[in-house]
Amino acid sequence: MITVNDVCNDIDILNIIRIFKSLINFAMIIVPVILVIFIIIEIIKTISSGELDTKKMWRSITKKMLAGVLVFLVPVILNFVLNIIPVGTFYYIDCYNNATSDQILYLSTNNALSALNDFEQAVTVAENQVNNTNYDNAYKLYEPARMSVNKISEKETRETYQETLATIRDRLEKVRTAIKEEENKVNIPTRPSTGDEAGGGYITGSKYTYDYIASILPSNLSSTRKDIVLTATNYVGDIPYYWGGTASSPNFSANRFGTSVTPDYKGRNKKGLDCSHFVDFVFWDVVGNNLGNGNTTYIWNNYSKEISESELLPGDIGFLCVPSSCADGNHVGIYVGKDKDGNKIWVHETGSPSNNVVINNYNFKYFRRVTVLD
Repeated sequence: MITVNDVCNDIDILNIIRIFKSLINFAMIIVPVILVIFIIIEIIKTISSGELDTKKMWRSITKKMLAGVLVFLVPVILNFVLNIIPVGTFYYIDCYNNATSDQILYLSTNNALSALNDFEQAVTVAENQVNNTNYDNAYKLYEPARMSVNKISEKETRETYQETLATIRDRLEKVRTAIKEEENKVNIPTRPSTGDEAGGGYITGSKYTYDYIASILPSNLSSTRKDIVLTATNYVGDIPYYWGGTASSPNFSANRFGTSVTPDYKGRNKKGLDCSHFVDFVFWDVVGNNLGNGNTTYIWNNYSKEISESELLPGDIGFLCVPSSCADGNHVGIYVGKDKDGNKIWVHETGSPSNNVVINNYNFKYFRRVTVLD
């Protein structure tokens, strides 16, 4: 339940009150103007009729004036009463008096500064003690800080604070990268026998680190393909597997991956993505196109075309089977390239037992090129 003190510090509510005040002031101006226009029209009508009945004309004008005065008095009296009541008499009167552009800017700036300070302090703790708990604590403060900054009405001030927020967030992303690098030092994966949507998959750990992948990408690879591969690699271990899970935004933090949700058909209760929607999310993040946000069949039919194995480039995609022949469910992943031993590397969202994004030598059999990369 929101308290009255919270109301007077809520920028959205203060903006509504400011609009209400503007409407009152507008009514006090427009009502007399409309009244004068009606009187002029009445006089012109009487004169143009050829029958100069001044008594009738003045009766009509008097009625309009009385109606106009009554309408005019409503905002005038309301504005007068609200302005003569002493500040501090009632909380909502304080809200009304505070709802000026300058006061709203002052409050929104202070709120944003406070949220940014909380976020930065949490990030500093995460930098000093790199672990998942401190990262999660800092991550939870990002969205409140972002929302507070976006409520600053003055564009120049808002953009300055947004730059500060982006800098702090970049520091937090470096913490996430450091955590992943430690986690990726364990356990080389083994090959599953079925597609993820049928329940197969690798364990999360991998011998392929982010730096290793960056080192094997061809120097002549387009920047878009490079960004797709590195972005997908950067999500290894960070997005839980969830059957039917979709992204609501191209922004990683905004999706709140890992928070508790209603369990899927296998009881997985962490917000995440399935294999096809992971591919959608990566392309949405990098090129601004979520490939229709559909399943494997939808990507196959609407957003990709067949290529041969020899044509594979980092950023292309692979499927476990042709959609019409998938008995146990299809699976899709993003091609990373070949390791130094000539083995194909893929990054993909995998089901049990790992239930997360992995990078490994999965045996995709059908190769496609996403049409937005043509």
